[in-house]
Amino acid sequence: SRSQRERMDRADGLLKRWDIAALAAQDVIAAADRLRASIENLWPGANVHREWPVSAMLGEQRLEGRIDMIVEHEGGFAIIDHKSFPGGAEHWPARCGKYRPQLEAYASALTAATRKPVTGLYLHLPVAGVLLAIEGD
Repeated sequence: SRSQRERMDRADGLLKRWDIAALAAQDVIAAADRLRASIENLWPGANVHREWPVSAMLGEQRLEGRIDMIVEHEGGFAIIDHKSFPGGAEHWPARCGKYRPQLEAYASALTAATRKPVTGLYLHLPVAGVLLAIEGD
């Protein structure tokens, strides 16, 4: 576990690298703590993998990317993608749906590689402090 000073330094570095002036390091830490609490609540004792590289052939198409976060739990995996976009909660469903194909492709590749099911696709909106499940059709 990192010290509070290490966490502040890391958050500050992240904000500087991405040239984000609208947030402070303590905001980043609060968002990380909220996400960690949500994961522990949904999948107690799960293992979390960050920035997981994925490469696969899906039909005739090659998939190359990084999965922001994979939660490995008793029933399989959950995939979490971090996003930020303007607008209130009323705009989230439409915006979230646009990311479903990408996350479904990641889920197909992950299941093919591990033979374990992906039980859910989620968008993490750190600024809003929300973890949204992407629902199927």
